[in-house]
Amino acid sequence: MFGGKQRFDGKIMTLTDGSRILMEDTNGIKAWNGEKAIDLPSQNENENAKFALLTWSYFFAAPYKLSDPGTAHEYLSEKC
Repeated sequence: MFGGKQRFDGKIMTLTDGSRILMEDTNGIKAWNGEKAIDLPSQNENENAKFALLTWSYFFAAPYKLSDPGTAHEYLSEKC
């Protein structure tokens, strides 16, 4: 749920580095092959699915993404 609306109801499988993603929901099966989003089994490219594939998997894999080279860590002082 986000903003009071259901945004995703399905399954996501991803490698921890995000290079391969499979997403199955009520709209079908989509995959990220490291370069483009495709519908399965047709193998047709689907740019609309790219956002969902990369966004949802990023949030679900957040613990792994904390070690991403683009992540900046800052320690808070004990006074906080």
